[in-house]
Amino acid sequence: MAYVEHGAHVGSGCRIGHGSWIDRGAVIGDRTVIGDGVRIGRGTVIGNRVHIGSHSRIGSSVLIEHGVHLDSDSTVPDGSEVLAGMHSRLTPARHRPHRKTRGGMAA
Repeated sequence: MAYVEHGAHVGSGCRIGHGSWIDRGAVIGDRTVIGDGVRIGRGTVIGNRVHIGSHSRIGSSVLIEHGVHLDSDSTVPDGSEVLAGMHSRLTPARHRPHRKTRGGMAA
């Protein structure tokens, strides 16, 4: 069973996987496929014919254009835009502390 919060809109011909959650104000375009266990944040807009792989996390106020393919376990941070024609696995950048070396140059 998938959960669609009050105020979300799911277009025609969509498939939403088991355990997925679509938050309030989200708009899912026609013929979009959402895998199992996906979380879609509040106010996110997803275009037509998008594929979101299982166990992905889509933040709030995200825009995903038509035809995008996101692999399983993708993460799209709040406020992001994913452009048409992309096929990828998005994950947030990891913070890497700068290391000091002799001469003050970062390694």
